[in-house]
Amino acid sequence: MLIYLKLGGATITTMSVLAHGIGFLLANSSLAIAIILNIMAYYTIICCIIDLVRHMRESAIKDEILDKPPN
Repeated sequence: MLIYLKLGGATITTMSVLAHGIGFLLANSSLAIAIILNIMAYYTIICCIIDLVRHMRESAIKDEILDKPPN
């Protein structure tokens, strides 16, 4: 209360608004960073699945070639 009386109501209100604004920006930037990191993780998982399917397909083709009896 002493600080409020010493600095004045307008100064305290301004500082409060600035503090809340900074907190709001930090929270939203953290959320945006989390969303971007999740998208990057999903992209990596999808790329790994695609590579796995390609590898399995190539292995199956190679095995079919090796399993064929010679003419």
